[in-house]
Amino acid sequence: MTQFPDSGPRTGYRDTAEKRWVLVAHFGAVLGLLPALVVLLVKGRAPGTVRTHAAAALNFQLFVSGALVLLSIVRMCGLFLPDITNWFLGVIWVGVWGAGIAFGVVGGIRANEGLLYRYPIRQTVV
Repeated sequence: MTQFPDSGPRTGYRDTAEKRWVLVAHFGAVLGLLPALVVLLVKGRAPGTVRTHAAAALNFQLFVSGALVLLSIVRMCGLFLPDITNWFLGVIWVGVWGAGIAFGVVGGIRANEGLLYRYPIRQTVV
């Protein structure tokens, strides 16, 4: 098995419940930032694997959500702009949304292999 450059060291899980929480944090990107936030609030008090994965997923999803909100505001203000500009902003919005889901799924796949996935944008908020 090849380790990709965007993957961190193997983390290992104590039990299947810990692995399940980690996978929910990453694969939950399909539903936005809420699953990663719930995992961090429920299991994030103790330092360890679950907290590390949940914080990484939440930080990335916070960035994606912020970008989507910003694009939505610009698009709403851009109703008076030419249609092509509004259409282009819509395409960017869909691309950011799709990238957020795709990177969450990749993070979940890497976490299932026991790797700590490093998201492309690692601005630490949590």
